[in-house]
Amino acid sequence: MEELKNKPPSSNNGHHQTDSQLLTKCILLISLTVAGGILSQNIYHWVGQNSLGLLAGLFAFAAVMVMYAKPLFKIIGTPHFTVPNLIAIALATAVGTFVPQKTDMASGGLVGLLQLNDLFHSWWYVSLYALLAVGLVKSSSKKRFTKENVGFHLAHLSPILILFGFWVDYFMGFRGIIKLEEGQQKSTVLLYKGTSGFIHDSITLGFNIRLNHFEFEKHKPDYRIQIWKRDTIGRAVMVSHGETDDTNPPKIVASLPLEQGKIHRIYGTDRYYRLSEFYPDFEFDYKYPANTDTIAAKDPGILLDLKTPEGDAFVQFRANQSGRNKMADVVKMGAGLEFYWELPEDLAKGLVKSPVPADLAKDNRVIFDGKNEKIYFLINGLFAVKPLKIKQFYPISWNDSIGFSVRYLMPDVAYLQAVPSSKSEELNKPVAKVEVWKAGGPATVAYLYPSSNGDDSGVFKVPGNTHFLALESFKDKETKYYKSELSVINNKGEVLKQQSVKVNEPMLYNGYRFYQTDYDPNKPNYSGIGVSHEPGLMVIYLGFYLMVAGVAHMFYIKKKS
Repeated sequence: MEELKNKPPSSNNGHHQTDSQLLTKCILLISLTVAGGILSQNIYHWVGQNSLGLLAGLFAFAAVMVMYAKPLFKIIGTPHFTVPNLIAIALATAVGTFVPQKTDMASGGLVGLLQLNDLFHSWWYVSLYALLAVGLVKSSSKKRFTKENVGFHLAHLSPILILFGFWVDYFMGFRGIIKLEEGQQKSTVLLYKGTSGFIHDSITLGFNIRLNHFEFEKHKPDYRIQIWKRDTIGRAVMVSHGETDDTNPPKIVASLPLEQGKIHRIYGTDRYYRLSEFYPDFEFDYKYPANTDTIAAKDPGILLDLKTPEGDAFVQFRANQSGRNKMADVVKMGAGLEFYWELPEDLAKGLVKSPVPADLAKDNRVIFDGKNEKIYFLINGLFAVKPLKIKQFYPISWNDSIGFSVRYLMPDVAYLQAVPSSKSEELNKPVAKVEVWKAGGPATVAYLYPSSNGDDSGVFKVPGNTHFLALESFKDKETKYYKSELSVINNKGEVLKQQSVKVNEPMLYNGYRFYQTDYDPNKPNYSGIGVSHEPGLMVIYLGFYLMVAGVAHMFYIKKKS
């Protein structure tokens, strides 16, 4: 006991020092392997990317490996080597996720020297995996293959199977797109370049993919009052439709709900605003005094609501203005329209004759007599007179789907007032009426409306500031769902498979995965079908299953037995 107490602890220190030296040696050998891979691949590029260059590169790499093959083989299966090797692979993989891969990045400088822009194909990166695989095999070979050691061997050899599957996918797999329109079928897949999303090549499948039908639906719009700010004073531009001014785009300071009557501060300014009215389907309505007996016939007019084959519209006629009291049949109603407050003498005499003179009845005409409140119909050689009544529908040619109604008969159009209103509750043409003011000052009324079909939106510039008020919605720019009905067709025209493809619901066929990836809202019949081919995926799954089975055997089954 006394001898043990007095024995110096030099042996323990020496053991720790040996571990440290061994770890340093392992890191040095891994670094030499990486350097050898970099040197040999650059020789391959310098000589030329051909058979001669490949032989020169492989010879250089073999020469480097031979120089330290003996010490490498001694420690390659130890934890001292495996742990830093795994760390090196992890760090290299992290670099590969930040540096764009397989792009048109310039290959000069440090990026080109280390092959960082194609890291996962670089010789040095592959050599790290090769060292890991050799180490795992060597570590597994140290134990006899017995029933008790099955878990150990599976846990050590399954990572090699997983790595092999990844490399099969990386070198033999691909990702691309088939661009189709309804009724169209193609077998050509446009291939993406790495993870860049750029098309660089194509491949032909042994069968065709046909788009039978495509449909998509957007979310309902959620319009909000937005506060924009610009760095310098300028014209505000639309935001929600992706057409911003790149030189001076606005910044969205706030996005506030449509709360009628609630007062909001315009952030960063001394101004306030309040939503006084919101019109979901904006249109101008008109008001005219109900009692017109006291209004002199100074500038007579009539306002009509038309029902035409091309849709509903309204039109205003002015009796005293040349060119504004008549309208030819430009909307295909079946007759031209004319308005007079007092009929011209020759026209008045002709309309009371029976039959009506041929020169008056040669064209289809509807004539309004404002003062006497009458309407004359000369249609297809027939003549009729009807009293002019407000808001009564008058069909033309006795067709209830075509005609007009009189909204207002006006002795003087100066009394006509245009007022904002909403045609319906549908969000077709939303407009927000807001009041903006400074504390203690008068309010300014502004009308806000969103950008539509490439037109600028109606915004309000806050006086003395770089702020704007806008009415925009982003939700309706997002697609709620889109679905493609696909068929797989062979060269004989036979349908081999048919399935609906949605987001996260792909179609699998013959080792290929077809999924919904693209659409164009301006082309409702177009659908972009993503295609991926992952031949190593089943190998990867098998490797993970074997690894789980090996670990379970080591820690549970073996202990119980």
